[in-house]
Amino acid sequence: MTLSDAPHQPERDTMISCLDLPFIGSRLLTSNEAERLTREVQALTVRVWFSYFALLFIGFTLLVIIGNNWHLPAMAVAAATFALASAILFLNSLLRQWNYARRTLVADLKRGQAFTFSGIVREGETEQSTKEQLARARVMAWSTEQTLDVLPASGRIIETNGQAAQAPAFARVVEVARTPEIAAIAAQWVEPISASDGSQVGLGHRELSRAERAEVAQCLRRARSRLIWPEGVSSLWLTTLAVVAVWQLADGNGASLFRLFFYVIIAGMVDVSWATRLMLAARLAKDIGDGHVVIFKFPHGEPRRIGAKTVLPHEGAEVISEVLPFSKLPWTQNQHPAAWRRGKNMLGRE
Repeated sequence: MTLSDAPHQPERDTMISCLDLPFIGSRLLTSNEAERLTREVQALTVRVWFSYFALLFIGFTLLVIIGNNWHLPAMAVAAATFALASAILFLNSLLRQWNYARRTLVADLKRGQAFTFSGIVREGETEQSTKEQLARARVMAWSTEQTLDVLPASGRIIETNGQAAQAPAFARVVEVARTPEIAAIAAQWVEPISASDGSQVGLGHRELSRAERAEVAQCLRRARSRLIWPEGVSSLWLTTLAVVAVWQLADGNGASLFRLFFYVIIAGMVDVSWATRLMLAARLAKDIGDGHVVIFKFPHGEPRRIGAKTVLPHEGAEVISEVLPFSKLPWTQNQHPAAWRRGKNMLGRE
């Protein structure tokens, strides 16, 4: 669950963390920090509007090329079509990044606070992209006590141990539901079953707490948020272009054949992405309606595949994993929230 409008303190049944460090408090932004963020928002606003106009211009140009039978070499038309379509995909990616950065920085300015986290960050438990950002910003000493001041919506690290970051560095701030006490009790009442290799595995289930249901509901909203824009619009647009290319193919134009091949490939990739997100949203909705997690108990810590994830516990250690039954997403491992819930390998970026 990403933190987009968090309270000053986590609720009793939720917890806020960043890089697996616990939340210890918050402070007001200084005037210099607020001014710097305001300048960044203004620069991002210019980039976002430039991207919108550039996308409209390139899209219009592409439609003109497709809709007119110019007396140009077929490969020249095909190359222009490919270049313009690639530029649209590239600009759309930049637009999403800039718009997300602008929206979250505006939220941070409105809140006017930085969240403080303290503890030891383990290098081996941090994603490579995050480690690279932290290294460039020179804000991290691994395996030692750290105090981080982080903007909660954007995840911008603005201070470490009282020292300002020397370059932009981001670490997602998340709020997740605490694992209820009933989870430990339910894990003791699992039923032993035989796995395919003859080993014994415990199987059971328990109800999700109210906070856990709310977290799954937020995951569902995040999965649905991109079904219309950009995935849905992109899928409809590219599919329409593919249909137009099919009609033009009757002219025997080699460029039309190339465009048809190009659009079918790109539209197919976008359609698969859209369909995958649609199915994930449907399965998460079923998880909310069902309101349970499935419990797997491995007495000897043997590696097992659960859903689409592989759990590799310490050899010989008992492992208790909970999984959402329809989406097959891991929920907890040994009573701790799964990695994707804590900000690693997030379930779709907002």
